[in-house]
Amino acid sequence: MDYKRGKNIFDLQSMNRSLILNIIRKYQNVSRAQIAKKTGLKPSTVTNIVNDLIEDTLVVEKGYVDNGVGRKSIQLSLNTQLYRILAVRLTRHHILFGIFDLNLNDYEIIKYRIDLDNDPFAILEELKLKIKATFEKYQNYKYIGIGVSVPGPFIKGEKNLIYLSNFSKWREIDIQEYLRKCFNLPVRMVHDAKAGALCEWWLDTPFLDKGSLIYLAAGQGIGAGLIVDGEVLNGSLGILGEIGHTSINFDGKKCKCGNVGCLETYASTIAILDRKDELLKNGKYKNTPLTLNSNIDDYFNALLSKDRLAERIFKEAVGYLAVGIVNIINSYNPDIIIIGDEYSKAGDKLLKLLSPLIKDRVIQEVFEKTQIRISKFKMDSALIGAAAYFLDNTEN
Repeated sequence: MDYKRGKNIFDLQSMNRSLILNIIRKYQNVSRAQIAKKTGLKPSTVTNIVNDLIEDTLVVEKGYVDNGVGRKSIQLSLNTQLYRILAVRLTRHHILFGIFDLNLNDYEIIKYRIDLDNDPFAILEELKLKIKATFEKYQNYKYIGIGVSVPGPFIKGEKNLIYLSNFSKWREIDIQEYLRKCFNLPVRMVHDAKAGALCEWWLDTPFLDKGSLIYLAAGQGIGAGLIVDGEVLNGSLGILGEIGHTSINFDGKKCKCGNVGCLETYASTIAILDRKDELLKNGKYKNTPLTLNSNIDDYFNALLSKDRLAERIFKEAVGYLAVGIVNIINSYNPDIIIIGDEYSKAGDKLLKLLSPLIKDRVIQEVFEKTQIRISKFKMDSALIGAAAYFLDNTEN
């Protein structure tokens, strides 16, 4: 991708600033000369940007390192002592929020259940009170902003609105503006799959500004976040990557979005639990720990314990998910696909089922060049990614 196309000098300066910050974050104790080598930027450009970052107290100098040529270089790192970011993740059944430093280390993570059928403003009021209590606990830091990840479809525009299929009450709620007014801080909102992609790109890949990655958020919904050459791709309205609402059966189940045969209706964890209830009611599975009241954690525990009912359902769901991933590979041709969210709880069991199904449906050379793996993050990638998304927006 040619970043210079359609960019003015201020855009390029912002992108260079963001790139340098990301390198300092990724490699931590790194010198100006090393930054110039990794980016290809002129040493004078790097020096000017780094000096600005030091003046802004975002970057600090941390002593000298011997570079092996008789001259010692000054090490640079992000100022993790002063600044903090609040990250929030909204899902269909719970809210997570946490405090992060500029290296995306977490200091406090809070998770609690919600019911999106309830009044949206009551839910947001509860969130506001919980955040205020957390800010008071960590009041010695300077908060630079809030990053929010939300389920999709998420329409970006003058009003940032989420179009959850089953929850029409939220369609007129601008969460970004609500939080901005509550805390007088800049707020950036992003689709959860795109947040997950950014988390993986920054913290668990060798990429800097070249390469392509897709993060497949496979959980209560199914969505894909796509990053190409360091840039999160959005589409004209921000809904690029809504793979869960692509049809895998033109004569299939009716989806709440209006389409039929959506991948999400067959392969989401909500679909898994619905299928579990259906088979339990048939009475064919007597010796199973699963009940009609079992949640998704109970289900994955049963799956990892080799419960027959859980394994049958998983085999069906993964078969559908494989079709969606084949469509992703043929549509976007990424270097790597990382599967996260609730499906990642299945670990290697997921890959063992998934890989041969994809291999049978993709051109051999393409399959061999496409890396597919499970997210390594124990904590929610979309929550970390919400903080990363805030930092990635250089106007902040």
